[in-house]
Amino acid sequence: MVIDLSPYVLLIENDKSSEIILFNTINSCIVTLCNNFFYENKLELEYLSEDEITFLKKNKFFVSKNEVLNELNKIKFSDDTLNITISLTELCNLSCLYCYQNDFNSNSVISNEVIDCIINYINIVIEKSQKIQFLVINIIGGEPLIAYNELKYLLKSLRTIENLKIKIIIDTNGTLLSDEILNDLINFDTIISITLTDKSDHNEVRCFKNNKGSYDEILQNLKSLREYFLSDNINLNIRYNCHHNNIQILSSFYNNLKVELQYPFFLELAYLQNYGFNTFKNTLDIKEFKKIKTNFEMNTFPENFNSDINLSTFDCSAFSDYGIKVFSTGELGLCNAWNYKKRFHNIKDISNISDIDLILGKYKKKKNISENEKCLNCKYLFLCGGFKFCKGECQCNFIDYDIDTYIRNFIYLKGGEYQ
Repeated sequence: MVIDLSPYVLLIENDKSSEIILFNTINSCIVTLCNNFFYENKLELEYLSEDEITFLKKNKFFVSKNEVLNELNKIKFSDDTLNITISLTELCNLSCLYCYQNDFNSNSVISNEVIDCIINYINIVIEKSQKIQFLVINIIGGEPLIAYNELKYLLKSLRTIENLKIKIIIDTNGTLLSDEILNDLINFDTIISITLTDKSDHNEVRCFKNNKGSYDEILQNLKSLREYFLSDNINLNIRYNCHHNNIQILSSFYNNLKVELQYPFFLELAYLQNYGFNTFKNTLDIKEFKKIKTNFEMNTFPENFNSDINLSTFDCSAFSDYGIKVFSTGELGLCNAWNYKKRFHNIKDISNISDIDLILGKYKKKKNISENEKCLNCKYLFLCGGFKFCKGECQCNFIDYDIDTYIRNFIYLKGGEYQ
């Protein structure tokens, strides 16, 4: 007797044995079975014991597409974290060839009034929603550290918020990073995220306004601020924007940077997106990038991947009840990726929870995946979660990892033992 597996169970060949890996995307359960147990991708039950069949049923390996709506309804969006993205300024001291904001000309700098309105918004939300325990503040630009006085005022204001664990994430090019800035952040749980690649590549695409490369100044700042990055509260994330000219020198860059810095950092690999208004064009194949990223990060930072499988992108802050992006003018978006052309209303318009519900209610629509036949038929449904603003016209390119490679590596990291 043969039985169809759920359409949301991925069959992955184990390249180290004659086994098939079954990865259930509904619940991230993994089992391995001999490849002889399958006939035309159907499972032959005669090879399995009653206990094994019961295990597979219990862990939803036979859930049909018709039953999937019940499973979708069980998925809960995170409601204990409030995500606020704040653009302090659209000014920048670099002229990067591939910047996603090269078509956005603005000299705006956030005002103290707008910051006060953001703090008021946070207080209104946490009073309304007693479940919120964590506040994540993403600080971006332009180059946000140009607006240092405004940053100081924001940090001072955030200290008035009680009973929440606050995390600060700052996306900066690193050229203005200083003792004074990191000293202001030392009492927050902080991630400093800086884009850096090999010196020759970096200086070609990330220059100052006078066309001088920025690599040396960034590296000098990172070396001189070593004591802060050795502290418990401030962590460094290096973003390596991958393209056809630098992907082959990734490993040497990482090894050289370890020697230069002499303190821990995480290297995040990102695929460099193309924009029609930029002359720089990335020709690196996206599938090749995903395999390189998966192997590099899992082999280099195994401690980040040896507990739970983290492939789901279902939980999106744009669809949370109160997550927002605040532009330096005070105008609003729903998430970090919200395009400036779609800004709406202003944080200054909000004085109570009714204002929030009225303004955001027009945009904060829950995902209706069940109404999208293409999504329901997709084997990656439970990993993707459907539409996301940040993916634009590339909705099905929902994750930067190669899933098959990820699962194989995960099994290897777990020593071949699965639960």
